Amino acid sequence: MATDRLKINDAGIANLCHAIKDASPKPVRPPAPPSVTEVGKSIYEALGPVAFLTRAVVEGRQTAIDGLIERLQHGNTMMSITDQALGAANPPKGPIT
Repeated sequence: MATDRLKINDAGIANLCHAIKDASPKPVRPPAPPSVTEVGKSIYEALGPVAFLTRAVVEGRQTAIDGLIERLQHGNTMMSITDQALGAANPPKGPIT
């Protein structure tokens, strides 16, 4: 009986060829190219967080610059008031040294 399993016959070769043919990779069609909408959506999903962070940084910088300008203007106003109070804004005999 063991020798029957080792015999090579046409049916065994045909079965082997059929199994190899079934196991071989099938041709695959490439996927359709993405539409413009899909590309735009994927770009937006990728760059959305970056755009948000950039906007937050710009708004933060603008707030900091506005605060600096406000503090400088307030400081200049206080200095001007102090100078006028001391009479140093336009002294009659020249600036105080």
